[in-house]
Amino acid sequence: MTDKGNSQTKQPTQASIVQRNKLLRRQVRDYIIKMSGFIISVTYLAPLDRIQKLLQVQNVNSLIPPDQRYKGFMDCVYKVYRDQGLLSFWRGNLASITSSSFGLLLTMIFKNKLNKLNGSETFMADHKNLIRLMINGGISGVLSQLFVYPLYIVKTRLQTDVGTAPKNREFYNMNDCIDKLYQKEGLRTFYTGFSLFLLKNFIYKGIFFGLQDFYLNNKANRKEQISQIENFKVASIIVFITETTCYPLSLILNRLIVQQGKSDKLFSSILQCINWTMKNEGLIGFYRGILPLYVKTYNSSILVLLYNYYYQTQLPNRKLL
Repeated sequence: MTDKGNSQTKQPTQASIVQRNKLLRRQVRDYIIKMSGFIISVTYLAPLDRIQKLLQVQNVNSLIPPDQRYKGFMDCVYKVYRDQGLLSFWRGNLASITSSSFGLLLTMIFKNKLNKLNGSETFMADHKNLIRLMINGGISGVLSQLFVYPLYIVKTRLQTDVGTAPKNREFYNMNDCIDKLYQKEGLRTFYTGFSLFLLKNFIYKGIFFGLQDFYLNNKANRKEQISQIENFKVASIIVFITETTCYPLSLILNRLIVQQGKSDKLFSSILQCINWTMKNEGLIGFYRGILPLYVKTYNSSILVLLYNYYYQTQLPNRKLL
């Protein structure tokens, strides 16, 4: 009788099944909303992303001779359009969309699990909860990128390919890029600079999600209404701080990636890249191409604004993320 009673109590009730299904539908809806926003954002920001990458790596990219290097943001836009055409601004966009959508799904799953494990999902507005939220965001970002980092390598190589026609391009498309990189250096080439990428991603996700979750939970705890203007200001500040802090790491990483598969490498390690950049360009070299980043910052802030607006207006009883 006892065993039978225990087996009966372990059976899920109808109410728990309904609640579980509601939670699942809500999570799917969250992912679809975020993924749609990311795809739109990644696509219309792709030209800025490519210009940023070109400005970051042009001094170490053998495909860009010294006399053809870009003098700045507008000069880069003009020369890319003139020599490579309008559609070239979207090189690597498919790899970017794939990595962003898949990485976002994994990040959401890991972050929600971690928040539940250490109780960070409650509306606690103290410094300890801020630290937990930042650590959770960082760990979730690192775990998700274990699976999508090879796509980042492919995207970067496609974006920094400055060939003006199919016959003189380094890679034709994403599949061609994967095949050629694998033939040159094998599987390890898809994890070039991975340790630096993990560090950058941990810092980025930690600062971004930590500050955002702390701010929203603090407001929810005080039962204060958040205006859309205030949302935009806070989102802009959070993204600005995060991007500026991580930018030198991003530049070093992209320069390492561009050097892969070449016989005449300028450097082959993180320290060598840092020393080369400092010696040849000084501190300013670590912030090459940062102007397109700041332009992208406000677009990212708008995305965060729209996301928070959705939860405030459509789901007023749901906790903001």
